[in-house]
Formats: sequence, C-alpha cells, structure tokens
Amino acid sequence: MRVTGRCTFQGRCGAAWPQCGLTFRQSQAITHAVTQNQRATPTESLGVFELMVMLATLRLRPEEAYTVSIANDIAQRTGRTVRRANVFTTLGRLEAKGLVSSRLGDARPERGGRARRLVTVEPAGLDALRVTTQAIRSMIGGLGYAIGG
Repeated sequence: MRVTGRCTFQGRCGAAWPQCGLTFRQSQAITHAVTQNQRATPTESLGVFELMVMLATLRLRPEEAYTVSIANDIAQRTGRTVRRANVFTTLGRLEAKGLVSSRLGDARPERGGRARRLVTVEPAGLDALRVTTQAIRSMIGGLGYAIGG
C-alpha cells in the first residue's frame, strides 16, 4: 500500500509527505500524521472552556494576558464563576498542545515583586480557534428560529 498524507510537524509544515523534505526516519521520530490511504486529520476542535480561555487570551493581548486577567475577562463577559486554578490548568494543557506559549513578565510591586506569567496565542492556536468557531457557526446555521440571532 502507498503511504499518503500531510506533514503536520509542529502544525506548521502542511506539505505532502515526503515532499516536506524530511526523511522517513525523521518523520517517524517527530510523529508525523501520516496514515495509509487517508489524509491527516485537521486541527482538533477546542472544548468550550478552552475556547473561552483562548478568546480571552487573544482579546487581552500578550502584555496583559495572564491567569487572573483571563479569569476576570471570562467572568465579566459570561457571568460565570471562573476559578483561577481552572484557567491555570487549561493554560498548561493548551501550552502542552502548542496552542499558546508563556513567558515571565516584569516584576510587579503590587505582586510583592513577583512577575506575571504572560500568555501568547501561537499560530497553531489561531488555527484551532478558526476550526472551532467555524464548526460552531456551521452548527448554528439555520437555528436562528430556536436560539435567536
């Protein structure tokens, strides 16, 4: 059988394998999404809370997006009670997936000289946001009579 698929190395390449330039051994070592006679799956959708965290992070921008501000943004916009621990855990999961990255900001006097961990949405995160919001738009289509809007 012929092996076909698309390279998904770090969510960036997208070239037809093996035209991406990596050897088969390299592709195995970095876990390419290559399957027999079928295409690689598109970026997976985000869960509801992951989506909220990603949208708040994007809205707040890299210099103001950190656990507390993200939790406050979600709470303010949705009326939900949001635990910072849940945001922290979700950010860790999103960072492990390569959808966001974090770095330490400057030390803040109001935090006793401690720095905030600032969050940035990565290109793969933007792709996941697009996939998820498109799926939501598709599912909502034609339901205005039932849910308004």
